[in-house]
Amino acid sequence: MKAKILYALTTSALIMSAFLIGKTAHQPSIPVDDVAAYYIDSNGNLNLEMKDVRCINDNWNNPIYTNYLAEQGVPDITAQIENNILNLASVADYEATETTLTLTDRNGDSWVIEK
Repeated sequence: MKAKILYALTTSALIMSAFLIGKTAHQPSIPVDDVAAYYIDSNGNLNLEMKDVRCINDNWNNPIYTNYLAEQGVPDITAQIENNILNLASVADYEATETTLTLTDRNGDSWVIEK
């Protein structure tokens, strides 16, 4: 009987310590619910498209994503990307041929896409 009690206490202690170790070893992470899409670029880097960049889990007690990622050493390249992306909502006109598609935005800037 003493062996069963000792076994039960030892098992309980091991389970509780494993639980507490798992809680303290948790690394900060981005919740899956906040990720809208992801892709792997040609260099093999993981790129995430966030649903929003407010606080983690929309809880104002949590850090703001841009600050959190900067603390983790992840650069914010939003401005660089926005300068190289055409917002299709701004396209005012287009011209298509067999080999190219030319898009013109409201500012008069043209983008040529070749097949």
